Amino acid sequence: MSNTIIGSLQMVFSVLVVSTWVYKSYYPALLASGLRSHHYEVYSQIQDPISLPRPVLLIEFISCVFFGFSYLREHLRHECSIKHALKLECMLDVLCVASLVVAAGNHSACQEEDTVCEALFPETTWLTLTYLRAMRVQMAWSELDESGVLDNLQPVTRFVPASVVRLATIVTSFAATMLVLELLGDPPGFSDKSLQVPMGDVSFFMQTYFIIG
Repeated sequence: MSNTIIGSLQMVFSVLVVSTWVYKSYYPALLASGLRSHHYEVYSQIQDPISLPRPVLLIEFISCVFFGFSYLREHLRHECSIKHALKLECMLDVLCVASLVVAAGNHSACQEEDTVCEALFPETTWLTLTYLRAMRVQMAWSELDESGVLDNLQPVTRFVPASVVRLATIVTSFAATMLVLELLGDPPGFSDKSLQVPMGDVSFFMQTYFIIG
């Protein structure tokens, strides 16, 4: 029963964290339109720390605590096995929590000597790996289905939400990954030779990138 509750909470907190990532992906543009000129560059949006609404940061803080607790609980339950630590769900916990911690910036939005505010509500950049929690939603749903909790439902009733969760996971993961790649731009030192055709410049790498996107 406890595993079912933990799995359900994993799904709920993962949905919340992914939702905050999507929300924050729009926040730099809103900040730029209100405070900067229309020439505000995307690179500055990523690098500059921004003050976000406290409920968003509170959701991320509580989610980090829960993901960390869940990871330690499972790790200890498997006797600190390296094989378990390398499982996808464990690596997602580590990547997502670590990226949120690294993204935390300074605490200038808090009043002086307000340590609680500084701990709970740091200024933060929005570009993190928390969108990968979308895959954890799919895993949590599968674990919930296999636990037998949904056995009383009709097969069609179980199939429809499972398909919706799977589709949402795929779309969110691909869309967020492509957004991150577009914002980061080409890696340093990368160059691609293109061919001139009537439709413009093309190359094998470019076409592969468009197909994936």
